[in-house]
Formats: sequence, C-alpha cells, structure tokens
Amino acid sequence: MLDCVAGRVPLLIEMKLTENNLLAAQTLHNVMKDYEQKYGGEFVVESFDPRFLMTLKQVAPQFLRGQLATQNSDHPEPEENRRLATCAYNYLTEPDFIAYHIADLPLEWLSKLRAEGMPVLGWTARNQEQWDRATPHCDNLIFENLKPEIR
Repeated sequence: MLDCVAGRVPLLIEMKLTENNLLAAQTLHNVMKDYEQKYGGEFVVESFDPRFLMTLKQVAPQFLRGQLATQNSDHPEPEENRRLATCAYNYLTEPDFIAYHIADLPLEWLSKLRAEGMPVLGWTARNQEQWDRATPHCDNLIFENLKPEIR
C-alpha cells in the first residue's frame, strides 16, 4: 500500500490496540522511516491507546501523534472510560492533535484546548449534514464515502 501511495498524498495512520506497544512502535518507526527516505511522504499517527502514543513518543519523537477519543469508549471501567474520553493522559502522551468523534461535539473542554492552539480533527463524517454540523468545532475532518461541499 505504501508503494502505491508513494508519497503522493499525506497519510493518516491509525494504530489499533496491541499487546506489545514497543514492538508495534519500533516496527512502525522502521517502516515509516524507510517510507520517508524512499518517497518523502508526509504522515501522522493516531491511536485510541495512550500507552501506544507514549511508547511511540519514546521510539520516534519526530512522528506527529494524535489522540483518538470519544465519549463512548468501550472500556469496562467507568473511571478509565472518563479519563480516555477527556484525554486525561495528554500530559504524558503530548499529542500533536486530538481526533474526536463528531457525534460528541461540541465539548467545552475540547473547545478550550482548541482555542489554546491544540488542533482538533473530527471523525468520521459520512454525509454533508454531519460535515456541516462538525465543521465549526474542528480544524479538519476525517470523512468517508463523501465529497463534501465546503461552505
């Protein structure tokens, strides 16, 4: 897939939960370092898992990292769900952006972070109504199966 893209467009890479964050971060670092050298392509990495983002920060501090979040995490512990929903681990992970579920927007605390300079992406717009509703609360939107009308 990376050879197909060949640096022609920026990539948004979502890392899923893994049992071995160090191995995943090292592998991603090696693959994307080769990609950068071969194609000069731009990319960012995002994950719901702050543990992975902390590990990636140590392995590849030059990579742009984003914290994915939603109000409705499937974490079984309510307190951990709240911490994940409010990006409470950002002081450790130091993400370059936050990508938040558009159905949950707007959020006062997230709007404050955005006003202070934290880029906010919204995910995932699947129709024009969702796009229009989320646009005022985000710096950019992740979308699929949609050719949005920019208004």
